[in-house]
Amino acid sequence: MLAMRRLASSTWSDEDEAFGKFLDATHILHRDPAQSKTALFFDPDTGVKATPTTAHVSFDRLAQALGDHAIVFAFDQSSSRNTAPRQQMTQKLAVMRLRNCHGFYYDSHARFLFVSRDDESLRELESHLCGLGLPAFRLLRQPA
Repeated sequence: MLAMRRLASSTWSDEDEAFGKFLDATHILHRDPAQSKTALFFDPDTGVKATPTTAHVSFDRLAQALGDHAIVFAFDQSSSRNTAPRQQMTQKLAVMRLRNCHGFYYDSHARFLFVSRDDESLRELESHLCGLGLPAFRLLRQPA
């Protein structure tokens, strides 16, 4: 089980609790000290971009956070209308790969980018999500 925290929030709403339960994660404040893996959730207004703004978290910030957490993930609805969404997600995964990160997207009506320095941690999460019934086609894996 992961211990997770939402950036800039010491409490969780009912929706956060439900999302944590879905991911098999607990709030980091309730973390078992013997637990070794943690995750950090970024919830920007819009998503992930190269340059941070008040509405975006940057690729560099995601990679930096992996120094303290096994998995970092972010809400990401930032996309251009000129390029297909899956192509944009693949490009963002490639940008994270240049930062020595493994990644995948959960692609549905809301998109989430998951990254880790340890590919095994991501594979465990993918397996957990699919085991809960999440369709595997909703997960866009980083190209090899």
